[in-house]
Amino acid sequence: MLHVIAFFDFRKTNGALQFSVKEITSDTLFEIASLAAPIRPGEDYFAKKPNSWLIDANTFEELSARIYRSLNGKVWMGHDIVKVDIPNLMAEFARINQVPPKPTHVIDAVHFTNSGTELAIAALKLGLGRKGSGSIQACEKNLEAIKRCRFMVSPLELVKVSNSDDDNMDSVVALIKYYDEKARATSRLSKLSL
Repeated sequence: MLHVIAFFDFRKTNGALQFSVKEITSDTLFEIASLAAPIRPGEDYFAKKPNSWLIDANTFEELSARIYRSLNGKVWMGHDIVKVDIPNLMAEFARINQVPPKPTHVIDAVHFTNSGTELAIAALKLGLGRKGSGSIQACEKNLEAIKRCRFMVSPLELVKVSNSDDDNMDSVVALIKYYDEKARATSRLSKLSL
């Protein structure tokens, strides 16, 4: 089954939130749509920086419908999104009393980059997990690193995902998903043993 992946980054940079998402096809990583926007901070931010260019940025509430449409019902993917980006997203939707979008699945690349495999080391060198000067640059760099890794996947790595139900998923994305699911299963088991 073909999925739409919402590859996104949503974090604070220099005291202000930035949101970036690229909607891509799961099989070819072809970009369908994108949204990149700084979020206008609260008034207390401008008390310290009255001449900030962010004075003209949209508020989260003004962007919330577009953000919702770009994420809802899609596979969410990013680097360290479970600990950083998703909590930021949920907090902002709660702050404006709106229902947040829901993913069909979440793939966090942090488990892949921590796996120590040759491909993960190459992905790190290519920029996966590296923070840019903001969410917009980080999202682009992370996605570009994944695309470049497609040419480096070894047959040994592909064996890990050969029996998965992700036939229509790019090989690197399927590997990242494999490491994410493996780490989550290990975490659940360790919590059960306590």
